[in-house]
Amino acid sequence: MVTSGWFIPVSALSAFDGENALGNWTLFIQDTVGLDRLDYFRSTISVTTVPEPGSMALIGLGLLGLAAARKRKQA
Repeated sequence: MVTSGWFIPVSALSAFDGENALGNWTLFIQDTVGLDRLDYFRSTISVTTVPEPGSMALIGLGLLGLAAARKRKQA
């Protein structure tokens, strides 16, 4: 009987890159060996989002624009 362990997904998890982390997700578990007992108790998923370089550039340009406008207003 398996009491704990790590299991390898059937396909690469990179297939989920770019998907909406706030969407509805379904976990499908299948016991492919019929003669053993497999119980599932819990799982944990952690989602880390990284801003795209283009988004970071836009934020930087916006901050530079605000700083220039403020400097111009003070002069």
